[in-house]
Parts: sequence; C-alpha cells; structure tokens
Amino acid sequence: MKHLSILTIALMVTVFAHAQRGEAEKALQEKYMQQYGQQGMDQLKKMMEAEMKPEYKFPIYVQMHIVDYDGSKKKESDVKFHLNASEKTFAYSGNDMNNGKAATVIMDEKNGTMVMLDDSKKTAMAINLNAFGMGNMNKMGKHTVDKEAYENVKCSKASGTKTVAGYSCQKYECVDKEKGTRGDIWVTDKAPMTMLGKVGEMSPWSMYLTNLGGMSGTMLAGKFYKDDKADSEFEVTELKQNSTHSIKTSGYKKMDMMGR
Repeated sequence: MKHLSILTIALMVTVFAHAQRGEAEKALQEKYMQQYGQQGMDQLKKMMEAEMKPEYKFPIYVQMHIVDYDGSKKKESDVKFHLNASEKTFAYSGNDMNNGKAATVIMDEKNGTMVMLDDSKKTAMAINLNAFGMGNMNKMGKHTVDKEAYENVKCSKASGTKTVAGYSCQKYECVDKEKGTRGDIWVTDKAPMTMLGKVGEMSPWSMYLTNLGGMSGTMLAGKFYKDDKADSEFEVTELKQNSTHSIKTSGYKKMDMMGR
C-alpha cells in the first residue's frame, strides 16, 4: 500500500495543478478504478475526508535561494519555509523565478493532514494522510529525505568564514568520491536546527539544514559540483526564530481531487 499511497498523492497534486471536468474526470476515475479496484477507491474517498484549520501559525521562518544547473543553463527559485515544532506543523512555499507561479504546502502531523494552496487561484485541497498511514512525519520523512544518499559524504573544516543571513559561518569542504561529487558549504553553530525537533528533520529541505558528513552545525549556504561541474547551490537569505507569520485558509475555495 505504500506504493499506492505515494502514487495517489502524486496523482492528486497533478489534478490539483491541472483541474479538469467532464470527460477528463470520468476517464481519471475509470483509470484509478481499473488500477486499484474498489479498495483503492474507498481509500481515495477516505483520503479526501480531511479538514484544514482556518489559520496556521509559525514562530520559525527560513527563506532560501536555490539554483539548479543544467549545463550552461540555470534555474533559480526562492523557497519560504515555516515551522511550528510544538504544533508539529511545517509549511513551504515557492515562487519560481522563471514562470512566477506560487504555491504553498502545509504538513500538519498533529491532525494527519496535508493542505495544498494555489496562491494565484485561491484554491485549496486538504488530504487525510492517515488514510494510508502516512500521518506520522517520521514515516513520511523516509519518502521526502533519502538519508542513505549521503552516507558516503565526508566533510572537513576548511579555512574561511563569512556571514550568512546574519550568522557567522565556518567553511567546510564535503566530498563523495563514489559519486564524483563535492561541495563547499558554510556552517554555523549559532542557529542549530535541533530547535525544530522532528518537524525540521522531516522537512523537504532538511538535507540542506542539518548535519552532513560528520560536520557539526547547520548549513546556511553551499555550492555543489558533479564531476567538477556546477550542479546546484543554495543560500539561506533569512532566518527568524521569533516569527509571527501565519497562513489563513479562510480566503481559499476548498476543492476535491477533481477540481470541484
């Protein structure tokens, strides 16, 4: 069922982004019924039995600038990341610099709910993650963060310091000889992500923010190479530990997986 649950969420995200009616809706229902049978349809129905809170509050805020390289081309985006460890909730939103589209995803472990907000259309979809046993972030983290991919990374302290987002950082050099990758990263011990608890560990960007390859501290910037060619880079541009940010969902129209 784990395979089914992942496919289901992927399907719903796709439909949410490209909602269709009529024949498209009928074809989608028939295809899902064919692949997974009545049991799958029943669980799909349970998955839509989710309620979103009218407001989510987040005392911790992280903003990151991310660059992905594809040869001589590069794609840049900004990601805003909000956390509430006591409520076991995190949210992330991005605005792609190339197409300007913005969307927000809220993960609410306490209520076993994922909320997807289309900021431009002001529409929302709430998914009951408990329907497939995915309400626990410890379990979900196994899907969002592939920690085994970083087992062979070795990091060592290098000469150089700089300030990132107001925090003093030490330079580290990280190498994975088996994969032919390396990275220059900047680490601080002044803003440890351990303050986020399991919420921070299960975030999609935890691989950037937590310990890696034996180093001590939190990464706030880095540039990574594959076969000596630039592969990606990121930098935390803002980090607030006393944020008053909140996301209100009352102004969004709630939709089902068919875009209704």
